Amino acid sequence: QQIIAEKMAESELQNNIIDAAQKLGWRIHAERPAMNQGDKYSVPIQGDKGFPDLILIKGHTIFAWELKSMKGKLTSEQEEWLRYFARAGCRIGIIRPHDWLNGKIEEELNL
Repeated sequence: QQIIAEKMAESELQNNIIDAAQKLGWRIHAERPAMNQGDKYSVPIQGDKGFPDLILIKGHTIFAWELKSMKGKLTSEQEEWLRYFARAGCRIGIIRPHDWLNGKIEEELNL
């Protein structure tokens, strides 16, 4: 499982979570990077940097999740957004491939 987790891309993790969440009736917001000129990716948004990768809402529960590879690190802007969501009463998380593989995500989504 560790080898699979280390090889799983953040985009694959996100697709897996979105697929499972949709099947369980969650409302989902996610943004995809777009290729601009050259080989650079960007997410064309307005507002502050670091917004979480996934926002999921079902009933009275809101998750604000930042997805990271096994070795990925949060930026200070991502940390700040998660603090704001937590203060607003949302459940926050830094989700990594091992969380998907060990069933933690499925458990969270099956509220």
